[in-house]
Amino acid sequence: MEPLPFRKPLHDSLPFLVAALIIILPVFFPVSLSAEEIPSLPDDPQFIFWEFDYQRALNIAEEKNGFVFAYVYANDCDWCRKMEEETFSHPEVIKFSGDHVFLKVKADSNTSKMFMERYRIRNLPTVIVLHYSGGEMYRESNYLAPSQFLRETEQFNQVSPRRSRPNFQNSRSLTFYLEYAKKAFQHLEFMEATKALDYILYKDPHNKQGLNDEALLLFGISLVYLYQLQAAEILLARLCLEYPQSRAVPDAMYILGEIYIQTNRTERGHNLLKKLIKEYPEHATAQKAKMALERTYGDDKEGG
Repeated sequence: MEPLPFRKPLHDSLPFLVAALIIILPVFFPVSLSAEEIPSLPDDPQFIFWEFDYQRALNIAEEKNGFVFAYVYANDCDWCRKMEEETFSHPEVIKFSGDHVFLKVKADSNTSKMFMERYRIRNLPTVIVLHYSGGEMYRESNYLAPSQFLRETEQFNQVSPRRSRPNFQNSRSLTFYLEYAKKAFQHLEFMEATKALDYILYKDPHNKQGLNDEALLLFGISLVYLYQLQAAEILLARLCLEYPQSRAVPDAMYILGEIYIQTNRTERGHNLLKKLIKEYPEHATAQKAKMALERTYGDDKEGG
């Protein structure tokens, strides 16, 4: 089964850029949501707020006397993609998710090994409903259409009181969406991160909350990992033009420079990296820019 084109591993085509992002991102995008902050869906939810950590999901479910709905998937699974596009994007399913804990488990990730072994996952997609103790209460290892999903899972609203939705001051704010995007990114859930980031830019086009520069950088980097380089380039260039004083600009310039170089616009990439070195000589990315220039100039000499 062939993966989607935008899932193409960047380690084969953009090794230097990806290696640099791995170093940059944990520093620039720390996640500040505490384990006690349970997301509260807005009145008109746009998507599911997933958890990505098994133990955290159980802890939240125990606190709220609810259940964990674990969805196990893989990027190259056609039926998983269909379920995400149709079932987990359905308004009624999104609304239903607000009263429970939804856990997203990538089958082929290192962190999911324990989960896969404990629950003996053999087929994808798989949906498992768990008691907060970790005990399995329901399983379906097949595609579930929205109506099927809601019909099969309604029983868990009947055996347990609907958990109350907390009213944290920031749980409905755009700050929460940004923190959620950071958390999704940390777990390599780039598509989930882009949903929250797109929502921020849509809801606050004039940047009244001062989050758009950070959102644009994280959005652009997420798209690089999804191999959507043209869209990433647009967002990163927008960041540099609209927010020239932002601390995110040097990182955006470096990533843009690498994109230009890796997409055969070497002179343009070199010029941008030189500008980065000149304007931000003390920034961490300046040294990376110097290394990129040395690498590509060396490649040019060998090619010539």
